[in-house]
Amino acid sequence: MLAIAGAAERGRITVGKLAEQLRIKHQSTVGLVNRMEAKGLVKKTHDPIDKRQVFLGLTAVGERMLRSLSAAHKAEIARISPVLKKILNNLNLDS
Repeated sequence: MLAIAGAAERGRITVGKLAEQLRIKHQSTVGLVNRMEAKGLVKKTHDPIDKRQVFLGLTAVGERMLRSLSAAHKAEIARISPVLKKILNNLNLDS
């Protein structure tokens, strides 16, 4: 969902471009997109000129879920940050 949202800021994204970004096979991406569409998270829009082209976008539900996930991830990073800093500080990178 983050890749789709990010692409929306730069223009539009197709299933093929999403597959490239995620570094997974096209058919795997199609399955992923279809499952997200079935849950109401993603919408597909056909290019009015080239009907073979399908562009992806998040629905309002998808955008809310992405915001919620982002907030949860940010909180988790903040929670574990002191531990990670301690581990990194204890690593001896000069050897």
